Amino acid sequence: MIYFPFDSVVSDDGQGNLSYDREFNSANLRKIFHGLYTNGVAMSDNSAALQVSPVSGLNVSVGTGFVIIEGAMGCLESAEAVAVDAAHETYTRIDSIMVRLNTNTSGRCISIEYVKGTPASAPSAPELVRAGGIYDLRLANIRIPAGADVITGSMITDMRLSGDCGVATARPEQVSTVSIFNQYQAALNEYMQYVQDCINETVAGQLQTQIDNMQDAEVEGSLAAQLAAINTTLTNINTSLTNQNALLTELVTARNVRTLGGNFRFNNSNWVVDSVYCVGKIVFLKGHVSAPWNTADTAKWSSKDSNSVRLACPAGYRPIANAELNFGAKTSNYNADKTCFELQTAVLETKANGDTLHLIYGYAQSLRGTHSYNFQIVYIRNGSVSA
Repeated sequence: MIYFPFDSVVSDDGQGNLSYDREFNSANLRKIFHGLYTNGVAMSDNSAALQVSPVSGLNVSVGTGFVIIEGAMGCLESAEAVAVDAAHETYTRIDSIMVRLNTNTSGRCISIEYVKGTPASAPSAPELVRAGGIYDLRLANIRIPAGADVITGSMITDMRLSGDCGVATARPEQVSTVSIFNQYQAALNEYMQYVQDCINETVAGQLQTQIDNMQDAEVEGSLAAQLAAINTTLTNINTSLTNQNALLTELVTARNVRTLGGNFRFNNSNWVVDSVYCVGKIVFLKGHVSAPWNTADTAKWSSKDSNSVRLACPAGYRPIANAELNFGAKTSNYNADKTCFELQTAVLETKANGDTLHLIYGYAQSLRGTHSYNFQIVYIRNGSVSA
């Protein structure tokens, strides 16, 4: 059984190598969320979420919105432009706009993808890819006639409500009552046979007693008591669905918490926080390192002692899962080796007002010379979802 969240007991072998007795990875988290929510676009308050629309020429735009794919969650914060390839001279072509989950080590993302179709006299849309760490949801098909030089709204077929995509909802989507109905139907048939037997034997007094008991909800096993139990069960199911949909609404609502009192800040002035977004309990903290991590123009592995920094978090935003720090593009065009910074967090101090101070450390290869880097920290926080 997998489960979360529970704190890990951290062990150190004295050489800087840490181990945890409650390890929990992203695949575990996606599996749990996939059991709670269906795949699709979140459209609870935005019917235009991730909608594909024509822009100009052979260009379309994908609108902002939130998507859930196999338990992974993605939020497109600003509309994304997509350029469509030139039309074929003779045949019509059907292209697709996908939103794609990539769980491979080289991917680890959800992205908007343009998939070009094959020109033909009777063209068909490209196949969905759902294997090898890739899982596609089709947002729209675009029919490109031969020689076309502009995309119009009539060429775009919205696929968000189709089986290739769908709308994200809390599970269960519906409750089957067939087995319950069959059980009570069988009981009713047996009872009616008993009534017929009583009539045939003219046992009027016994029959009247049975009828009275059937109508009395206080009698255990009576039809009235069974119907009352069914109504209670259905009420509980409706309450559960309502609560799950409310939780889904909270989870898919992104909040910019950059302006919280105290904010998020590092003790090293070279580390700058540019924005902080909270989606439910998931925190995305983005920023940049304005000075080089390594003054030499050669590859270097960082260390816990010499390359650690401290991060202050406002009350209620203490991480309860291992944080992950990813470095992005450099601010200058330098063909450095791939950069990777796997990190852990440890609480150093908790303030009286609930603020926390964390030590962030890990290992980074080839952060070179005078080049600075963008970064993103993602973690799961404690505190109320609606905070």
